Amino acid sequence: MLGGVQIARRGADAAKIKSVCTTLGGGVGADTRCAAAPTGGQCLLGRPLISVRVLEANRSGAVQAHLMRTLLGLMLVLAPTLASADQTFNDGRGGTVDCKKDPAVTINTNSGSYTLKGACTAVSVNGNANKLSIESVAALDVNGNENVIDVASADAITTNGNSNKVTFKKGTPKIGNLGTDNAITGGGDKPTADKPAERKPAPDSKVSNVTVVDCAKQPAYQITSRRGSYKFTGTCTKIGVVGADNKLSIENVKELGVNGSNNLIDLVAADRIAATGSGNTITYKKGLSGAKPKVASLGKNNKIDQIK
Repeated sequence: MLGGVQIARRGADAAKIKSVCTTLGGGVGADTRCAAAPTGGQCLLGRPLISVRVLEANRSGAVQAHLMRTLLGLMLVLAPTLASADQTFNDGRGGTVDCKKDPAVTINTNSGSYTLKGACTAVSVNGNANKLSIESVAALDVNGNENVIDVASADAITTNGNSNKVTFKKGTPKIGNLGTDNAITGGGDKPTADKPAERKPAPDSKVSNVTVVDCAKQPAYQITSRRGSYKFTGTCTKIGVVGADNKLSIENVKELGVNGSNNLIDLVAADRIAATGSGNTITYKKGLSGAKPKVASLGKNNKIDQIK
């Protein structure tokens, strides 16, 4: 056989069989030549060859099976991610959320109506004048103003905004009221409060409805509302202002980021001030860690000045 290997030909199977010849120790694509002899279908070469027979039907089925196994594996990996996610509302006027699928809910819109079913892990209300009906929540944070929230059961309720009305039906949630003119009432059990249910504005404040933030308790804070007044005491690590037309009085902050517009901010000391919004006015007296803070104004018509 001249050192070759006989290639089988059996009737109808011959049309389905492809012969791939490779040298021993070589691979497909090696510099070899293979020709089927008319009298026996031998690979005529000067050295031994291997003849590999592949049925096209079997190869196609194997490829399909491999693709199916790969797809199934991806579905199994992605299944937990798809089953549990967070829900954030940045626009619109309301919606219904199944907390079994979306346990954490954030509402950044205004004047919306929302229904939250099931047990939520965390609900954050950053917008204003919204109405919420919540079945159950572990932690409820109300950072906006003039929201009306009815919750059947809660472990903790914190109001950082102003003029919000929160009603719970049962349980003894932990209450934190850092805003002003907020009403937090319970249907049966008396809540445990870190702060009084009603808190008056700071005596030295000339503006009513001022949100007072203690940086020792809330070192990082973000403002998404409009036309609010805020007073920060102590030293905050980071304050972000996304909203517009707000007034801020800050004692100390390591990093201040202003992405909104037309905000008026007065602070004593800072390490870093960055204004990417427009039309903001920021004044500071000194640096927190050094003589002066690092200042960056990437927006338009921003004024960042040092005062004595």
